[in-house]
Amino acid sequence: MRTAARVWLLGLLLGLPVSGIAGEWVIDHGASRLVFVATWEGTPFEGVFRRFDARMHFDEARPGTGRFDVTVEVTSADPDSEDLYEGMGGEEWFHFTRFPMARFVTSAIRALGGGRYEAQGTLTVKGVSHEIAFPFTWTESNGRAHMEGEVRLRRTDFGIGTGEWAGGEEIGLEVRVLIDLTLEKIP
Repeated sequence: MRTAARVWLLGLLLGLPVSGIAGEWVIDHGASRLVFVATWEGTPFEGVFRRFDARMHFDEARPGTGRFDVTVEVTSADPDSEDLYEGMGGEEWFHFTRFPMARFVTSAIRALGGGRYEAQGTLTVKGVSHEIAFPFTWTESNGRAHMEGEVRLRRTDFGIGTGEWAGGEEIGLEVRVLIDLTLEKIP
């Protein structure tokens, strides 16, 4: 049974009105990407997070009622380099054994016009939380949606790259996170 159907059936069994789950979305993982872009000695390199999920409620007509709860398995980071991956898991970087997950939870979403929106929320990485603004676009058609956005983060704000790596000489301080999601509406 498809995930969307299971959620709808669960809502029915719990006595929730079907309209109570309107605007609920699930990620089509095969058509979605979560990318990070950092720099090594001034040269950009790109990686992806292979495992992430989200509980998403969003209605273009009422963006203020929206909410996102996104989890990312940071251990699924794929920088396309065995050496980089091994380094990322260490205590000075992501400390995979202690902090395997990152999470973003919205506190507000507002329309900016022209299919553009901004989600305010708390991003927690490596046990450190900061309020961020995440701008994104949203287009919807025939029960599917496409969401794209980018946020720039200072890695040291989250304790990523401490000790000899804190200065940013070899690995830049700014990291771009790009989101390209295809979503299916839960009927």
